[in-house]
Amino acid sequence: MAKKSLEENVKKNTKKGFKKKIAKLTAFVLAVTAAAAAIAKLIDIILEKKRQVKNVDSDIKEYSGIFASQNVTLREFGVAGIISKANFSAINLDLSEATFKQDAFITLTANMSAINITIPKGYTVSFDGLLNKCAVRNEFEQEEKKEPVIYIAAKANCCAIRINKG
Repeated sequence: MAKKSLEENVKKNTKKGFKKKIAKLTAFVLAVTAAAAAIAKLIDIILEKKRQVKNVDSDIKEYSGIFASQNVTLREFGVAGIISKANFSAINLDLSEATFKQDAFITLTANMSAINITIPKGYTVSFDGLLNKCAVRNEFEQEEKKEPVIYIAAKANCCAIRINKG
């Protein structure tokens, strides 16, 4: 009888120890995840402040997102280009009310993101890039290239890119 009791206690203690280890591991993983999310948010806030300072006086606008979505409606005149960086986020660039210089460019760098670009009327698009497991829907694909042209260069991994007419 004492032997059975001893074996039962060992089994119970083993189960309790295993459960404690699983609980500690789960708490650690959750703490690391929360810290990573907080750091990503802080980086995004710092980058947003830098972008606002850069974009005020420049002909080249810069937009980016890290673990966030961003809706941008550009209504400026004489824009030379746009630089967009997206990591695990979604960016919607509505350029339908913008006026570009003769030929303009849009540079996209994206990882696991969704990017939607609306091009203003009167422009055509030339799209090229290094794409890895990406889906691209370009409404300008079958059109003949005429002046003025907006050149879009993309470097993307696991993304969805959509280029629309304005």
